[in-house]
Amino acid sequence: MVFMMTALLFLVIINPPHVASLSKTGSFAFALAAEENNEANAILKWKDSLDNQSQTLLSSWTGTSPCEWVGITCDVSNSVSSIILQNFGLRGSLIDLKELALFQNKLSGIIPSGVGNLTKLTLLSLYKNRLSGSIPSSISNLVDLNILSLCQNKLCGPIPSTIGKLAELIYLILYSNSISGPIPSNIGNLRQLKYFIAQNNYLSGPIPSGLNNWTNIFRVRLDDNQLTGDIRHAFGVYPSLDYIDLSNNKLYGPLSTNWGKCHNLTSLKISNNNLSGSIPPKLAEAIHLHVLRLSSNRLTGKIPKELGKLTLLIELSLSNNKFSGNIPIEIGSLLALESLELAVNNLSGSIAKQLQGLLRLRNLNLSRNLLKESIPSELGHLQSLQNLDLSGNLLNGTIPMTLGQAPRLETLNLSRNNLSGVIPSSFNDMMSLTSIDISYNQLEGSLPHIPSLPFSFLVYEFLERGSLDKILSNETLAIALDCKNILLDLEYEAHVSDFGTAKLLKADSSNWTSFAGTLELAYTMEVNEKCDVYSFGILTLEILMGKHPGDLISSLSSSLSTARNFALKDLLDPRLCHPVNPIAEEVILMANTWFACLNESPHSRPTMDQVAKDFVIPRSIP
Repeated sequence: MVFMMTALLFLVIINPPHVASLSKTGSFAFALAAEENNEANAILKWKDSLDNQSQTLLSSWTGTSPCEWVGITCDVSNSVSSIILQNFGLRGSLIDLKELALFQNKLSGIIPSGVGNLTKLTLLSLYKNRLSGSIPSSISNLVDLNILSLCQNKLCGPIPSTIGKLAELIYLILYSNSISGPIPSNIGNLRQLKYFIAQNNYLSGPIPSGLNNWTNIFRVRLDDNQLTGDIRHAFGVYPSLDYIDLSNNKLYGPLSTNWGKCHNLTSLKISNNNLSGSIPPKLAEAIHLHVLRLSSNRLTGKIPKELGKLTLLIELSLSNNKFSGNIPIEIGSLLALESLELAVNNLSGSIAKQLQGLLRLRNLNLSRNLLKESIPSELGHLQSLQNLDLSGNLLNGTIPMTLGQAPRLETLNLSRNNLSGVIPSSFNDMMSLTSIDISYNQLEGSLPHIPSLPFSFLVYEFLERGSLDKILSNETLAIALDCKNILLDLEYEAHVSDFGTAKLLKADSSNWTSFAGTLELAYTMEVNEKCDVYSFGILTLEILMGKHPGDLISSLSSSLSTARNFALKDLLDPRLCHPVNPIAEEVILMANTWFACLNESPHSRPTMDQVAKDFVIPRSIP
């Protein structure tokens, strides 16, 4: 059955007897979107279900061109747009309808409770529409239903508590709605269920223990919800399970050894929860695993060496936990591995040289651990490596010459270590490299020219106190500052940095002096002395306001007349008392200066020499 047939359903549900009216526009009452032949077949099939007299009344309904049939209107594309059979005296029923598919339309409104009258339905597919309201509890009357697909709508409210009555259900597809509340406890009664897809909703509460009954389950997605509770006993052993994602919830407890008994499992994703304890070595018995994501939890202990038995593993993500000990050398046996994420843990020891055998590895992130000794030269032999991050460790020694020979390396981060020596000359030939960070080390010597980088090779200096904006927001710290600070070290000493790039700092990130010149220079690539004048104007305005000027900058820069319309008292730091003469006169002089510095045209701004004279040489207020 296709769209035309399914649309006719609503003749029974919505319209009065002997009245049939369908339209492509409107809400849930109608949707027609099928090819002409399929439309014709669906209409004719419905005609055949009517009594003989009714079929005689529709004698023009023959062939494959429904646009020529009585009561039917088509649009410019020859697709049926309406069926009007009012007062034809038709006799028949749609109660035996088995498939209702109205997906990928623009249907709005609620799902009518009358849908529960179609007790012979085996398929109800309404996905990718604009349906709202809750899922009607009458759906539980559809006891023959195999497929229920309501995803990508605007449905809210809970999953009906009677969902467990749908004993023949195989596909339950609810993702990308606003469905809330708990997963019904009787959902475990759906023993035929193979697909439970409900990510991107607001489901809450624990996962029902009845899920142990899902012996046929193949794929489960409950990620991006608000599920809570202890996970250790929520899931059983599933011989057919291929894929499960529980990421981005609030689940806690240790990992169950049952996952290792799911021998057909290829993807296990439980990242960004509150899991604790260690990874059970028996997890390695799930020998068909391709993806294992357990990042952003509270897992502890050592990374089990048994994971080296998962020879089909493509992705291993254990970042942002509390793992300790060495990186198991057995990881080097995972020859299919393409991504290895072990960042933000307490891993120690050296980087295993055995990683050189991972010839398919594209992403290697070992950052923010306690790794020591030197960077193994063998890493340069990883011919597929595109991203390498070893930052934030205790690595020493020199940068291996072989790293410059990695043919596909695009991003390289070696910052915040104890590396010394010179940057290898082999970096001169790195045609694929687009980003490199070697800051906060003990490197020396000349900088190579890297032809693939779009801008100059940059080396940064670490500044502990962060940006001026961060300091000004703290009244106690702001009192200690003079107006020359932009980025600040431990002694609040000023360091040159462009205003714009200083604003790019994240609140809790490390802070580095940026490239020489101004952000304006980076965009215009026009080198002149007026670039720094603009930054000085922004800095002066920031100090006067006591905060980042934000969107005010663009309006002040675009028109000098617009800038002068702002009342100066409305721009001054509200934490301070309004100044009185003679300080007020100096503030006005300063304001006039930054007005001029922010002129949209660089050539219309004063020079820094003129600005300096304005502050040093007394002059009258215009």
